[in-house]
Amino acid sequence: YIKNYDHTQLTKKEWECIFYTLHGKSAKEIAEIYKRSRRTIEMHLSNAKAKLNVRTKSELIEKMINDRLSQVLPWDLRSFILPAVRCLE
Repeated sequence: YIKNYDHTQLTKKEWECIFYTLHGKSAKEIAEIYKRSRRTIEMHLSNAKAKLNVRTKSELIEKMINDRLSQVLPWDLRSFILPAVRCLE
């Protein structure tokens, strides 16, 4: 159940930055993963927060958890993460 939410309003990069944020990564760490600047990652997160009508990173995380979107996995991360998860099973 996801309350009144249109996930299509977020870009792929916004989703990816949210995903890593939910998993404890800082903007600097996400920037290193994507080989982008910290400021670029902060921009993606800022745009996502505006689209989701939240002001802080804490509110963003709370919204994702409350709307059960913390389990959303961007498509390009599935091929990277799912094999690793299967190895742990």
